[in-house]
Amino acid sequence: MLSMRGDFDLSGKPLLADEQGPFGTPITDSERVKVRPHTTEAWLVAYLPEGVVGAQCASTVLGSLLAAAPVARLVGCT
Repeated sequence: MLSMRGDFDLSGKPLLADEQGPFGTPITDSERVKVRPHTTEAWLVAYLPEGVVGAQCASTVLGSLLAAAPVARLVGCT
């Protein structure tokens, strides 16, 4: 993956991918999904290791972040 940090080895790392291939990890994202002046939408992805951060705590903190962002909206939560 060509990341914002240069060529990046994805072996053994959790990642986000779509039909065009990998585009993000907890360490770096690809140049393809970089936020630019014309960007109108963005995702907030929280990588939460199981057993380290509880679901309720994560929900509370992420809810606070979204509440502080006037244009944010919560999509896809279960």
